[in-house]
Amino acid sequence: MRPQSISLTLIGYWRSEDEPQWPEPGVMIDDTMPARTRDLVVDYLKAGRSMPWACGGPSRCRICGQMNGSEELTDGTFMWPEGLAHYVARHSVRLPDEFISHAEAWAKFMPWDVDSRWWQSQADR
Repeated sequence: MRPQSISLTLIGYWRSEDEPQWPEPGVMIDDTMPARTRDLVVDYLKAGRSMPWACGGPSRCRICGQMNGSEELTDGTFMWPEGLAHYVARHSVRLPDEFISHAEAWAKFMPWDVDSRWWQSQADR
């Protein structure tokens, strides 16, 4: 029996000579974005899970040229390139409000209270 496919919404791919259909990151820069919002989105993007395939190689930032990784990440709803957090953190690229709201909903569960006692007790067995 074949597993049912999951539909992911792509975000964070940028215009290039070869792919002119994507948005231009420079026009999405928003220096007025609150630092709290920016940091929350960056943390969310960095917390994504790696997709189970290899990409064609590392990507460069379209704004500053920095190497930006080669993985694609997901949260089960969205899928984005590993370097998307760099655009938000370093260049204040503001992602669509729908994505920001999605990340803010996740933040309601943070910070996590991590209990290490059970795992530590395994050392005594």
